[in-house]
Amino acid sequence: MPDSNITLYFPNRSLKDAHDIERIKEIGYIKEYKADEFIYRMGDTSTDAYFILEGTVESICTYENGKEILIDVHGPGHYFGYAAAIEDQPRTVCARTVESVRAVQIDRTTFIDKCLADKQLSLFLMQKMADKIRHLTIRLSNSACLSPKELIIRDLLQRYIDEKRPSVIIAIDALS
Repeated sequence: MPDSNITLYFPNRSLKDAHDIERIKEIGYIKEYKADEFIYRMGDTSTDAYFILEGTVESICTYENGKEILIDVHGPGHYFGYAAAIEDQPRTVCARTVESVRAVQIDRTTFIDKCLADKQLSLFLMQKMADKIRHLTIRLSNSACLSPKELIIRDLLQRYIDEKRPSVIIAIDALS
């Protein structure tokens, strides 16, 4: 049973400190997923939040015609699924693993209790949501005037600037 008496520390964007990660493991359950596995799908009523220990998860919108739109990519030290935990609404995106993933699954009640008790966590989540709104607004406005290739390159460059991720440069080279 997870320990609900633990206070969490949330730095600016993600957690990488071993002590903080151990504290997160204590409030949830460790789950393992294979590559290309759905953790949840659009419309699901699950309300758990997730913290990635290892691997990569993509948030995507899928449509009946098979088309997919990439919304976000999450790696080790990142949270995802917290919007459904906060809102208690069905999922608006799918979460699918890109590679094998180990993640901590945190139930809604524990997650909400932590948000109510921890101002730093609440501020962290507000910043993440504001960042996501800003990012999606820019993508939406750019989609009206840029080609798909230009959109991908611009998005990857912005991720590199935001997160200093060298793997983004490799992906840009692959698009050239």
